[in-house]
Amino acid sequence: MPRMERAIGRVLLLSLLFTGAAACQVAGASPRGEVHGPLGESLDRFFSRLEAFGFSGSALVAQGGQIVLDKGYGLADREHGRPYTARTIFDIASISKQFTAAAILKLEQEGRLKVEDPIGKFLGTVPADKAPITLHMLLTHTSGLPDLLGDEYEPVSRPEMVRRAMAADLVHVPGRRFLYSNLGYNLLAAVVEIASGKPYEQYLKERLWEPAGLRHTGFHVPDREDVAHGYTPTGDWGTPLDHPWAPDGPYWNLRGNGGIL
Repeated sequence: MPRMERAIGRVLLLSLLFTGAAACQVAGASPRGEVHGPLGESLDRFFSRLEAFGFSGSALVAQGGQIVLDKGYGLADREHGRPYTARTIFDIASISKQFTAAAILKLEQEGRLKVEDPIGKFLGTVPADKAPITLHMLLTHTSGLPDLLGDEYEPVSRPEMVRRAMAADLVHVPGRRFLYSNLGYNLLAAVVEIASGKPYEQYLKERLWEPAGLRHTGFHVPDREDVAHGYTPTGDWGTPLDHPWAPDGPYWNLRGNGGIL
């Protein structure tokens, strides 16, 4: 989702896993997060130095199953001087696709679909050139569908998104080669809804996020006031919640490929 990634600017997600046998000793905690042991202290000094170069974001690092660093750096809102903390909510942009893919695999576990299924099984009659496209091809960006079909904040419904996708020219024969496609993940989000009988966010919340203890993840997060701003070269982009969304989340040029907080 290139345009969103540019908009997010310096807001950065770091999810790092370090392995090792050394035990972690508590170094201290602050309102911005916590730091433990020599490794945590070293990483904390590194990210703190990056603040001088404009870095804003949070880092969560574990070693041997223990958290050594869980802290925010820089500002989540420059105008109001609001600091980034370990609890700051932010748009994960195209990392949203991993949740969409996980939802498809969960539905396969539940026996509601197979990744080898053609898209016509869920989307109805499709044009002949798109009949060979499978869910696996959408997941792996090998469907031949183009990347985007409009602005991600355009008020596009699910039926309209599907109609446009079926009318679009393929860039290559399905399954022939890799070509990154946000549109493919829009279609996967539609399949999640059709196969589950539930709205996309509701299914992810019930089957993925809540069982994993992710209670501040989704389109409708409980702490909206702590969502980080994104920044572009021209200034403050605001938060995703400052941009046009449908009542139940992003419109369908964005749903499934991005927008998750």
